[in-house]
Amino acid sequence: MLPIPGKRCSQPASPGEDVPPFRNICPVEILYEFDGPRIFTLHDVTGGLNLACWSVEDETCSRLIVVPTTRQVIEDLRTGSLSLFEALVVSDPAYGPRCWVLDVTHQGKIIACTLGPFADLPRDAIPAIDTPLQRQHCDKSETNGNIPG
Repeated sequence: MLPIPGKRCSQPASPGEDVPPFRNICPVEILYEFDGPRIFTLHDVTGGLNLACWSVEDETCSRLIVVPTTRQVIEDLRTGSLSLFEALVVSDPAYGPRCWVLDVTHQGKIIACTLGPFADLPRDAIPAIDTPLQRQHCDKSETNGNIPG
């Protein structure tokens, strides 16, 4: 996978280095699933709510874009008031428009973490501006567990 611009983080952190706010990837609410969770919420080590969006993967790991968020942003995403791109950009005002880019093994272990401005991500690594979260993809009971084609 291509390197992502930003500040690399490690655990434990060296002096002056940010510590990633995630110890592992444990989805709280899965908003879209296809061969595993692709868009979901998760909590950081302080209990803060975050939105994660799958970006790309290879044979060793998946890359996730993770931003702090609010319940209102998740609800607006769910109802279609916000596109996925907008939900990622809105972020939590306390943090500004930055994101964590996590490389996660297929077993859920974080192997790389980068903190940087959302605007610095390559356009092909993030959702298109008008990509909605389609409600029928959120509720497996409506599709008998299958993603509509």
